[in-house]
Amino acid sequence: MGSIMAFSVKPLYIATGLGLFFSCAALLYIPYILISKLYGFDELSGWASLIATVAFLGAYS
Repeated sequence: MGSIMAFSVKPLYIATGLGLFFSCAALLYIPYILISKLYGFDELSGWASLIATVAFLGAYS
């Protein structure tokens, strides 16, 4: 009984590409967090930094 991964490495490349994309998106979210903190647009304390951390670390799983 084989799996999708047994026949091709393409799904692994796709998963790696998606992880890289979401990591870069999380890194681009950090300047938004800093600017919103600087101008006082922070609606809920701690929310933005938590989401940025979860998005960045979640992209690797």
